[in-house]
Amino acid sequence: PNPSTAMPINPKETVIAPATKARWASEGERIITDYDRILEIVKRNKFIKLDEIARLLSLKEEQVAQELQTLEDNNLVEVKYPAFGEPLIYYKNPEV
Repeated sequence: PNPSTAMPINPKETVIAPATKARWASEGERIITDYDRILEIVKRNKFIKLDEIARLLSLKEEQVAQELQTLEDNNLVEVKYPAFGEPLIYYKNPEV
């Protein structure tokens, strides 16, 4: 689209995060995003390091960190920053 004819962004709209790569799931029309993939990995582990998620998904650590921030803002994960080493990511069980 031509930027001069694009509709202006409504300032009241909430922007959650930059667009992420998505893929179609084999079970049908469901779209699986990097957010879904990250959350699934975190759920399966007691805790996991940021760099490990990046390695497992072949993503840059910066991208994983941005997406983790969104997941943390929505109370789905907790990111703990130790004095030394990589941040640790924990799944926040919504049922608790």
